[in-house]
This record gives sequence, structure tokens and C-alpha cells, in this order.
Amino acid sequence: LTLKKPQTMTVYVNEKKISDQSINMQWDEYVFRIGSYKNEVLNIKLAFDHLYNPKTLGLSLDERDLAVDVRKISLE
Repeated sequence: LTLKKPQTMTVYVNEKKISDQSINMQWDEYVFRIGSYKNEVLNIKLAFDHLYNPKTLGLSLDERDLAVDVRKISLE
């Protein structure tokens, strides 16, 4: 969930770019295929194109610059 469009998330696993994904303004599920890793520590990075300020947008008194709200990350 992003506060405002446009918002793009880039997913990296162990420094390798996996995908670019446009993020919606409503809750949604995104699935990424990252390949097969065995007995490895995975460094997962989510990078975002924009930061939005809820106070500047008139949504709340929150003055933080935010990218997205993430509820859950799972690896299966």
C-alpha cells in the first residue's frame, strides 16, 4: 500500500535485481520468484522510487517521509 502514485518497488536478492513492481494505493499481494537457494543467507532489499509525507498530503499529522506500508513478508 502506498500513500500516492506513482510508486515502484524494486526487489533485490543478494544484490541481484529480481523485479520491478508498481505498487497500488490499496492492499494487495505481490509474489516474486527469486529462484532456488539452499543453505544460504538471503539478503532481501526492497527499494522505492518515492517518499510521501502524510502531513503534506493532508492525510494525517504524521510528518515522516514514507514509501509503503508492508504487512507481511513470507518465504515459501
